[in-house]
Amino acid sequence: MRLQDFPTLIISEIASNLPLRDVVILAQQSDTLHYACEPQIRRAHRQVQLSSLEDCCHGFQILLWTLRWPGLGHYVRHVEMNTSYGGECFDIPRPTDKRSLSDKDTALLKDAICRAGYEKAEFDEIWLQVSTIPEDASTAYNSMSFTTDKEKARVTPWAQALTAMFISTSPNLESFAFAPISWMRGVTWEPRYVLKEFLAYSSRHPESSCAQGLENLRRVRLLPWGQHTPGIYAAYPLSVSMKLVGYIPAVQTCWVEEVQSLDVAEVLEPASCHFKIIRIQQSCLGFRTLVNVIRSCEELEEFEYSFGSFQ
Repeated sequence: MRLQDFPTLIISEIASNLPLRDVVILAQQSDTLHYACEPQIRRAHRQVQLSSLEDCCHGFQILLWTLRWPGLGHYVRHVEMNTSYGGECFDIPRPTDKRSLSDKDTALLKDAICRAGYEKAEFDEIWLQVSTIPEDASTAYNSMSFTTDKEKARVTPWAQALTAMFISTSPNLESFAFAPISWMRGVTWEPRYVLKEFLAYSSRHPESSCAQGLENLRRVRLLPWGQHTPGIYAAYPLSVSMKLVGYIPAVQTCWVEEVQSLDVAEVLEPASCHFKIIRIQQSCLGFRTLVNVIRSCEELEEFEYSFGSFQ
């Protein structure tokens, strides 16, 4: 008796006890098995979290499966990158230990990077970041303790590179949450800020293939610095982060909480953002910052601001 001849509920129960990698392979064998395995695959891909070394190692494997079987990218609805340099530009050593990849996977990754809009120096930079993500988090911890802010920041370029790749391969992406990427004034390209470059390019070229993951993006959440302590206002480059995603045509809602004004010389152009709903909760922002945010919206329909008090 073949496996696909069993009732769907039994196949689903078997799949629920398998590692995700095996479930993905099993689902490719027939339409019947795909139908039985789909709920588990959908749950695994629906939300992509990139906040730690473990997340990056797992996320890389999810990305590979998505490139091998592009249909998996349609399940991704939310991507969250909650790690950053903590407001400082550490002189992080450039990674050199590349992971082992087959020729087929290497070709798939490089093709995806090209379709994401990266060329020349930008291509080399993101390929360096993607190809040096450790294969196993527990092994990597032996050489990288991740106990200081500088060591924790080493995860950020890996997370940013994976985030850009997931967005570009997820046409049904609905929401995106991210910690500050960069707020240095006047810098158009910075090594290790590959996500910033991707968002800027996609906003300038909405018809490009790299912007396919932004066609259904409706909600963005701006997260404080990756090492932010809940209950404490975080100095936040609000205008810079809003500018990165406010130009995306489909985006409608922006949500941020527990932040205070960060005095940077960055101003949003009037009527330059597509936000229709802005929610700023439990925060402490100056009058000029709020006016700048409101004026930047082309058709603002709802604005919420609460001066936070923590319990």
